[in-house]
Amino acid sequence: MKEYKYIVANGCSYTQGGSMYTTAEGNLRKDFVPTPIEELPIQYQCTVEDLAEQESLKKTNNYLCICESDEKCIGVCQSLQYGLSQIKKDIGYQQSINRYSRKLADKLNCEEINIATGGSSNDRIFRRLFNWIGHNEEKVKDSVFVIGLTHWARKDLYSVNLQDYIISTEIWQDFDYIAEDVNCKREEVEQWRDFELKYLTDKDEIEKKVMRECVLFDSLITQLGGDVVFFNGLRISNIVHPKLNFLQFDSNHYKGYNWVNFILKNDSSWDQGHPLKQHHHQMADILYEFINKTFGGDEH
Repeated sequence: MKEYKYIVANGCSYTQGGSMYTTAEGNLRKDFVPTPIEELPIQYQCTVEDLAEQESLKKTNNYLCICESDEKCIGVCQSLQYGLSQIKKDIGYQQSINRYSRKLADKLNCEEINIATGGSSNDRIFRRLFNWIGHNEEKVKDSVFVIGLTHWARKDLYSVNLQDYIISTEIWQDFDYIAEDVNCKREEVEQWRDFELKYLTDKDEIEKKVMRECVLFDSLITQLGGDVVFFNGLRISNIVHPKLNFLQFDSNHYKGYNWVNFILKNDSSWDQGHPLKQHHHQMADILYEFINKTFGGDEH
């Protein structure tokens, strides 16, 4: 097995590990088991500001109860002494140690570098990858990059108002957020989106552009001595580039290139929200086998 020092993972929330412990409706899953606070790393423990927020929530009875009782607790969940702010912190911690990139890093005995963000578009994924390489070129030769592609209709928008990029998820969503971030009226955003969808958007052409970005990124990483694996995360498509290392899923129930469809065919209980803990662990096993098969020797 080729030895790596780093796994660099990027994608949308599917790679970030987002919503691993929440249902498609946004509720906390029943199988979430809190980590004892004393076992949490310091960055995942409540700060003074978090606790102040928690006290505020107690006054409005707007908190999350995770005890077994069907009745609401008073303030903080009495059976676990675990407030909403700490639950949020713990969920973030458990997602970070159970996402596929962390489990894959453990298998490869290397450092995990996960730069994924929820709601990312494919343009954002590649932009942030190129930025990371610009600051860490010396690490590329010792790295395997795992890129989880996302939905074709997401866009990477730049706000002149904020002087920064903003996330808008699918092109037909988030009108209010965009209007606030760019400091314009919602109606202006709606007019722009209607125009773009009607006259400037073609799914097939966008998919071709994604493949060109994959080729460009793969070419750079190969030139710098690193390895790249692509897979379709939230991207539902069997369009892949034949000369690139695209992960193909192969089980008794599904053979194809889509993680979403693979999970659906192999886990009938999945609510089609986000990949769960067991799905991330399974994905780490699949990626490990693929990497070993594809880059197993010192020369490839």
